[in-house]
Amino acid sequence: MELTSASALIFAAITLGVIEGVKPGPLMAVVISETVIHNWKAGLKVALVPLLTDGPVIILSVILYDFLTVNNISQAIIGFLGSLILIWLGIDCFKKSNINLEEGISKENHSLKKGIITNMTNPNMYLYWILIGAPFLIDAYEINISYPFLFVIGFFAAFITLKLIIALLVDNSKDFLNTNGYKRLLQFSGLALFIFSGMFFVDALAILEVI
Repeated sequence: MELTSASALIFAAITLGVIEGVKPGPLMAVVISETVIHNWKAGLKVALVPLLTDGPVIILSVILYDFLTVNNISQAIIGFLGSLILIWLGIDCFKKSNINLEEGISKENHSLKKGIITNMTNPNMYLYWILIGAPFLIDAYEINISYPFLFVIGFFAAFITLKLIIALLVDNSKDFLNTNGYKRLLQFSGLALFIFSGMFFVDALAILEVI
């Protein structure tokens, strides 16, 4: 994924953070259940879990990505895989926008510890950082040594902000997850993921000098 400026980097980071922030998943389920049982502050505590768990994963993902992309062919393969993951995530957003999102959400008491376990055992987190996050971070580093930090800060600022907003909305309206506004936001997120997927795919073709 080619980045040409700090503004493009921050835009990509915030966009991806917003998408991950609104997208249903294991961590979202815990955020919602904690909010339903207690209040938005409990949901926010769970939303902050990635700040505790993702750091080592991000570092290892960058190292693994750098190790795997030893030549143009392997780099292109990783790019194609990242494109497929983004398509899968986009399709999932559209699927989740057409179902009752409160179904299957556990109402049992979840602790912060369970939030950490939920995030650490979620395979999507590892795939996301290896195939999607790492390319952004490496490209950012090649522009400026401080840019990877901008990406991480922008991503998590958007991610946590969106999780907090959802916790607040759920705290005030238990039916928020099934409103048309939230479902339209999921569909918009799906479209944005398709766009990012196309960018990854084009970059992979460029690496192979197909285009």
